[in-house]
Formats: sequence, C-alpha cells, structure tokens
Amino acid sequence: MTTIRGRPNLPGNRRERRASDGETSMVDVRVDPRSGARHGGPMSPTFDPVWRSLDERVASGWAPGIVAGVRHHDETRFYAVGTADLPDGPDVEPVSVDTPHRIASLSKLVGMALTAQLIGDGLLDLDDEIAEWMPELASRRVLRAPDAALDDTVPADRELTVRDLVTFTSGLGMQFDATPLSAELHPFAIGPVPPQLSADDYLERIAALPLAHQPGAQWTYHTSADLLGILLSRAAEKSLHELLLGEITGPLGLSHTGFFSEQRMPSQYVARGENLEIADAYNDAFSQPPRFESLAGGLVSTVPEFLRILTAIADGEIVPPELVAAATAPQLDAAQQLGLQQLAGPGVGWGWCTSVETGTPHPWSAPGRWGWNGGSGTSAYVDPSRDLVGVVFTQRFMAGPQETFGYFWEPLAASVDRG
Repeated sequence: MTTIRGRPNLPGNRRERRASDGETSMVDVRVDPRSGARHGGPMSPTFDPVWRSLDERVASGWAPGIVAGVRHHDETRFYAVGTADLPDGPDVEPVSVDTPHRIASLSKLVGMALTAQLIGDGLLDLDDEIAEWMPELASRRVLRAPDAALDDTVPADRELTVRDLVTFTSGLGMQFDATPLSAELHPFAIGPVPPQLSADDYLERIAALPLAHQPGAQWTYHTSADLLGILLSRAAEKSLHELLLGEITGPLGLSHTGFFSEQRMPSQYVARGENLEIADAYNDAFSQPPRFESLAGGLVSTVPEFLRILTAIADGEIVPPELVAAATAPQLDAAQQLGLQQLAGPGVGWGWCTSVETGTPHPWSAPGRWGWNGGSGTSAYVDPSRDLVGVVFTQRFMAGPQETFGYFWEPLAASVDRG
C-alpha cells in the first residue's frame, strides 16, 4: 500500500465554486421522477443539513470525496463533494454524481433482486435443493463444532436449499474467530477483493470444506451470496453479467453498473492511524472483466444508478410487490439470529441478502427499513416508513461494523422528519 498524508485543498466558500474551478460543484442535481431529466439548481433546503454534513466530513480529511443521492416522496437529489484522491494522489479531479465506485457488499442487494426475479419467473423456489443446479454441494458434512478440526464432522441433517443461501444460513461464511475452517476459507472466499479464480474452481474448493453449522441453523456472513450467484447463473443458463443486463440494468437503462469499469474510479483508501493508505490491490481488481462475478462484493456502480435500482425494487417496478415484501421481511428465528447479532448488533434482522431493521438500533432507524453497508465505504437503505431511499458512496474502507454512516443517515432522517 502507498501512504498518502494530508487533506483535500478546500475553498473557503465552497458553495460558490464550480467544477471548472478544479473543485466539485456545490449545486446539487434535481431529477424529474417521471422523465428522468436532470436539472441543476439551488440546493434543496430540505437536504441542506445533509450536504453540509458531507462537506464537513471531507473538509476534515476523513475521505477525499463523497457522493450521495436521496429520493423522498417525488423529489430526487444527488450531491458530490471532494476529489477522487488526496492531494498527493494520482487523480485530484473532482468527483461528480456520476463517478463510478466499487460498491462492495451493496452487491448483495442486487442478488436479492435477481433471486426474486427468478422466483417470480418460476425458475426457482425457496425450498428447492441447490444440488439440482450445484451437485458439487450435495450431501454435505458439518463440523461437530465451528472450531473443530476439518475432519471432525457429521452428516448434514438435510440438503442445502435456495432459502439457506438468501438468508445466509448455508453454514459457510465469515468466521469471527480463528478456526481450522476460517484458515482454509478466508484466503480465497472472503473479500474485499472478489475470488481470484473461476466459478467452477471456487465451487470445487468450497465443496472440499465442511459446513460450520447445520443447514438453516445459524446466519453466517458473505459466502452464501457468492454461492447464490453461481446458482442464479446456472438456473438462468446465463452468466451473471448477462442476467444483470437482462433483468435490471437493461430494462432500467443503466450503463455504469456491472462487474468492472473501464472508467477511472476514485482511489480506495484504508485508514492507518492519522494517515490514509491507498489499497492498491483492491483498486486494480475492478478495471477489467473478472474471473469470478461476485454478488457478495463484486459490483461497480454510480450513486444515481444504484439509487435507481433500489427505487425500482421498492416500487415493485422490476420485482413483483409480493416478492419485495417477502424479501424485505425478517426471516431469521432467535437461534439463526445469533451470527447476525455478532456483526450488526440488536434490532436488526435479515431478509433475502439484505438487513431488515426490527427495532431502532440507531436514532435514524425504523422498523422495516432495509439495506446494507459495503466495506469499501458505501451504504444504501430503503425506509418505507419515511418513503425515503438513500445512497452514499465514499472511497474509505470501513474500519468495522461499528461504522454506521451516521454522518449521512442522521441528518437525512432529521431533515425528512422536520418536513
């Protein structure tokens, strides 16, 4: 990694600067919800506290740039502040609302939509055994305990199902403790860079490992989304990028959402004390078609396009409303919930590849609010109780699940609640 020190050079009165002056435009972008036309104009008073919070975050040196988008009722707004790199970095051009970002685990929300579409088309059912499409994963073995030796196993109680994958209860995923299984699984299957091998080779390596838990017994993070991606591809008899194009990006007219981007993306940073270091390996992983198309963390998108995807899901435009309701309803019982609580804390349940708030873990929370955060510094949620959808992209890796993106969500909820 390359260490970069310093903060972005910010003008004293940033709202009067234009992009042509070498800084991000401080005029936000309004979108007509019917035509999709964009209009520059004075910043909406409703969202001014939100944009001011983003300004302050960038001015503090926390990240070089931030891009955000909001839809509340029939008003849609986008905002960008800062640059693609710190001053000593390779690209100090301003970020714009259309700057593509690596969205990491927000990719999982796309997995939810694709699964619902295939279920709606009759290609899948939640209780289908995945061995029908993935025979490599038939007749699994399960560790006697999650930290047991890899050969200390018992037969699985039943076959894995589609439901196990979408609810992340397949028995395979991120281990929070060092175990024999985590030592084998994490190097090739747990991000942030998507698996660096073909889907068939990935599945062969997964098949050689036992499950940490019985099918359906407990939530475990991440790996189920990549297994789901392979399942969807095989069930649809298409590559994932073909499925994404046919079911989501094509119908919605999106051209900047996919598994790589040829456009220059902001440099990704990781915090090391007071400094930010460029994450070179992660930056390089999304510049060309990948060997493995990952729904766990492999997508690139822009804030306007990802907001469009979420609103299309929430509005029942690309997924039947009854399936949206099923996918965004809590699916886990108390025993299954234990693994999720380790990562997300109390008041949070899980639907199909998405968290669902069951309480109010944060001041801006609301029961039924669904979405997720991405480790690359991205966050996106739909809040039906407020008729609110929000997306925020940064290029600073999350330090851990304790990061809540409150600098965006708290002023946004407060602004909306004030009316």
